[in-house]
Amino acid sequence: MLIIIIGDDKNKRDKIKLSDSLMSVSVEGENMGAISQYLSPDLFGNYYKVRINNWNNEDAKKTLYSLLPEIQKSKSIFIIDEGEMLDATLKKLSQSADKVYDCRVEQVKDSAFKLLDYVLAKKKKESWLEYMRLLRSGEPIESIIGVLNYGYNKRRDVEKSFILLKAFADGHDSKGNAEHEVEKLILKL
Repeated sequence: MLIIIIGDDKNKRDKIKLSDSLMSVSVEGENMGAISQYLSPDLFGNYYKVRINNWNNEDAKKTLYSLLPEIQKSKSIFIIDEGEMLDATLKKLSQSADKVYDCRVEQVKDSAFKLLDYVLAKKKKESWLEYMRLLRSGEPIESIIGVLNYGYNKRRDVEKSFILLKAFADGHDSKGNAEHEVEKLILKL
């Protein structure tokens, strides 16, 4: 049995339950041939939970790929746990896997960083449209101001950074309209 766990999303990983009744062992890439000893039960009929680590070099991959049919038939549980994996490799391993847990962090489509890219490139129209889209999608103005301020600080543009910080402070004190200040900044591009 082959199980693949890919990604680093802690919330998704916490939901994965693997058998604790099996004895756990680990096989490293340079010793990939040792997998074959865990394909069948030991003298007492016990199976294993085998973590396969550091298998990304060419020799280890060849050995792993050649053992996939036997791993698939085995009653031992073989686990490949990676933060990231090439799509082609994942596809090849998934064909032999009994279960694939996709714990990758989903990319956020509505991001203030996209707005920052437009603003720093001085694309007025794209900046305005992205800003309006972010506001409609419910992005907090504090988040937008924070990202824009970060970008201006990186560019050492003190004047625009000050305008954003003032807008942020005014927005929290209810003295001014932070959204209006960001709009003015974008329209001055």
